[in-house]
Amino acid sequence: MIFLKLHIKKALFVLFVILLGTLFLMAGLNYSGLCVREARWLSDDEFFKSAVKRTLRIYPYVRIRSEKQVEEDGKIITKMVTSKPKGFLPYQSLEEFMAVNNNCCTFEEPIEGFKPSLLDKVTGFFANFVTVRYQILYPGDSSKNSDRGRLTFAMTNCGRVYD
Repeated sequence: MIFLKLHIKKALFVLFVILLGTLFLMAGLNYSGLCVREARWLSDDEFFKSAVKRTLRIYPYVRIRSEKQVEEDGKIITKMVTSKPKGFLPYQSLEEFMAVNNNCCTFEEPIEGFKPSLLDKVTGFFANFVTVRYQILYPGDSSKNSDRGRLTFAMTNCGRVYD
């Protein structure tokens, strides 16, 4: 009976070590950027295309013109005054966007106000920041065609925009 209890304790200890080792292995692979769902690391182009697709969904961007101090319920609150460009032309496809905005995407350092935690990294919820710089299109040979937009997205290991 004592012999059986000793073997059960050893078996449970071995099982615990294996589970703990697996947990650390998965955390390390996630931290390294592995997309566990697809069992592979994504290329830079895959991250960039995912960020551009999100950019196209929200294009044109909302411009922040200025900050305004207002009083609400006896408290002073800072509000942003925003506007959207008027008369812009949408991009027809991802390919058109990439052709007009050659070398549009870069990996960036953490943006102010959002520093990913270690937990975000080891769970795969954060891989990196991708910044997309692009031209806002207007009809004709407009002087407005020099307007540019810039968006930065936090990306997951599997290339999805972190919401």
